[in-house]
Formats: sequence, C-alpha cells, structure tokens
Amino acid sequence: MKNVKAFNITAQGANHIKHNKVCQDSSLSFYGDEKISYAIVCDGHGGDDYIRSDVGSKKAATVAGRCIKYFVETVLMKYDLDHLQRHYEEILRGLASSVISQWREGIEEHFKNNPFTDDEWAVLSDKARKKYADGNIASAYGTTLIAVVFTDSYWFGIKVGDGKCVAISKTSEFSMPIPDDGICFLNATTSICDKNAIDNFRYAFSHERPAAVFIGTDGIDDCFNRDEQLFNLYKTTLYSFVTSDYDKAIYELTDYLPRLSAKGSGDDVSIGAVIDFDVSKKLDIIQNFDTTPKAVSEAEVKVNASDITKEPVTTAEIKNVEHKEEPFVSAEAKPPEENVANVEPVEKLYESADSSENPNRSSDGNNGATIESINFNNTLGTYMRVNNGRILKAVQSTTAINYFYSVDVNSGKGNNAPNNEGHKSNT
Repeated sequence: MKNVKAFNITAQGANHIKHNKVCQDSSLSFYGDEKISYAIVCDGHGGDDYIRSDVGSKKAATVAGRCIKYFVETVLMKYDLDHLQRHYEEILRGLASSVISQWREGIEEHFKNNPFTDDEWAVLSDKARKKYADGNIASAYGTTLIAVVFTDSYWFGIKVGDGKCVAISKTSEFSMPIPDDGICFLNATTSICDKNAIDNFRYAFSHERPAAVFIGTDGIDDCFNRDEQLFNLYKTTLYSFVTSDYDKAIYELTDYLPRLSAKGSGDDVSIGAVIDFDVSKKLDIIQNFDTTPKAVSEAEVKVNASDITKEPVTTAEIKNVEHKEEPFVSAEAKPPEENVANVEPVEKLYESADSSENPNRSSDGNNGATIESINFNNTLGTYMRVNNGRILKAVQSTTAINYFYSVDVNSGKGNNAPNNEGHKSNT
C-alpha cells in the first residue's frame, strides 16, 4: 500500500503517576509491507481485583497483532470483496475467536510461571479471591481491545469493551463505524476476559477505505464532553502527521498526551491510527486547517461574578479516576532533528486544540474542582468549577455527573456507578 502508515502511543495517566500505580494501557501498530497496516489499543481494567490487567493488555495487543496478520494473509484471501462485505461479521467473528483463545492461552501460561504473590492475594475482594482460587483467573488479566486494519482492498475494525474508533472519510466527514455496546456505560465495560466475550465483540468492514482511522482508549474519550471535541483532537493529530515529519509528529503527540490526561480524565491514555497520507493531505479539513488559537467555546460556559451565588449549595471534591503501564510507542520518542522541515508550528497545535476548545469531562487534578450552583441565563443548574474560576462543565439537573463518579450536590456524597454486568474500566 502506497504511503499508508500506522502509529500507536500510550502514556501513563496523571492519577497513576500521582499514586505510583502501574499503567494498564497497551498499544501496538504495524506498517511497512504492501499487504497490511494496523493499529491496536488495549485498556486493562482498573480496580484491585484486576491485579494483572497491565499484563493482560500487553498480551491482548501482541496476540491481536499476530492473529490479524495471519488472518489477512490466509483466511481473508479466500473470499472476494462482495462476499466479505455481505458476511464480514461472521468472518471477523472467527478472527475475534482466535484472539480470545490465544489471549487465554497466554495469560494461563503467564499465571503458571508467575503465581499470584501474597501481596496480590491480599488486595482481592472475597469474591475475586474465591474465583481465582478455583482457577478462574482470566478476570485478573481483563482488558478491552480495539484494532483497525487497512489492506490494499478494504479496511476493518474489531472491538470489545469501551473506547472509540473514529474514521475520517475522503470527504472529510467524521464517523464512529464500530457499533457501540450498550453494556459499556459509565465505568462498566465488557472485556476479552468475559465468558461470553465472543458475543460482545463489535465489527466494521468496508471496501471503501477512509483517509484515516483513529482509535483511543476511554482515557482519551473521557477528556471531552462531546464527540465533536474528540474529532477536533484527531483532526489536529492528522494535520500534524501529514504536514510534518513522521517522527516529529510522534514526538509532539507523545509530549502532549500526559498533559491531556492531567487536564482531563487523569486516566492512562492510548491513541493508535492508520493513515493514508496521500489521501489525507488533500482533505478539506487539512487544506483549510486553522492553526490560530481558538476562542473559548460556548461549552465552557461564560459567567459573570454576579451570576455566581455567594454561597455554593455544597462543595465536594471530584475524584478523578485512575488506571494503567509504562508508555509504549510505535517509535522512540526523541526530539526531532534541527533541520526537519515543518510547514506549521506543530508544537503549538495541540495547545490551540486544548481545553479552551475542548472542555474537560473531568475536574482539573492540579487545581481541584468544586460543585457549585450557578444561575446562568436565568437557569439554575449545577456546574463543575475549578478553584481558578474556570467553568469546566455544565449539567442541567440537580446532580453533577462525572463520567466515572457521581456527586449529589444536596448530600455532597459520591458513589461509584453501578457495575452492571461489565467490569470496572477505571478506579
């Protein structure tokens, strides 16, 4: 495939750095031959019961990469495009089944060689301790997985759990082609470790390849209130890659992601993408990209001092979520050579696409957030507000909802979202 490249970057979340917890995200990418390019991101589950999810996410990425390459070069070669388009879910289910099977073999081999330590047993809940003692250790390694693949004739994606896949078409339109799973809500997610994992995989396939496809773990998604803000991040990233040196773009994004985590979700963050550079350079969103700093968006909620009640209804600390492993990137993150040509000041791009354009979903961990009652445009609502006075998020009910943590403004008490049938994606 001519001028199609992939990348992956993982950065440890701000909250995990703060609490000295291992990063649980992993990612992987491949490009370079004429047959296939792919990117993979995995998000190991948070919570004390998922004591080896960092290992599980690494094994999921490695296994998925191996299975994808084999599947494309052998199984998919048997079918013509029309058959693939009509039966892709059934065919890609075979790929997902191989990934699950080989992942389970990998974690069982790891457990055989590395039994749980006393310290690991000590932090487990009674339920998890009983399950693992009975030999059902898959949940300890639980993780989500998203993978996207380009070939010269088609592209496809597979996914289990949360996180988002965003495609940018040849006409500069954004979409999320892999269907959502209704179980993935609040901090609950499906997982490759589930007994019915094969039924929870979701798929996308098309013989019309987009210009680029981005994938991100939920640590990325949860930095933003709206999908449009997430799209803006990927538009900025695409511009960086197609208008500057590849290694420089990797370096800039690697440098930016820890700051995004600190200002946003606090979670580990992973981004992967497959990009057709020849097509992407011609996109309207690239040709007309605005590199000037953006004005503060309406979502950031402009208020005057007189609009804020003198005494808040209550003040409660918003707890940022935590997650995941050491950064794993597709290329060594190093400063670019001095003589690298750069069309635009790429190092400033992410700052212009930062919180002024993309208000954070979570509170700012550096400044501390409060819940306050504010009369905005004659409408009494509840807002997350950091100590420096900047409004981060507005909600129109009497309960302020953080994606992972809810705080009732009347009681000031918070409760973790119900786990439903899924696993905790964060803690």
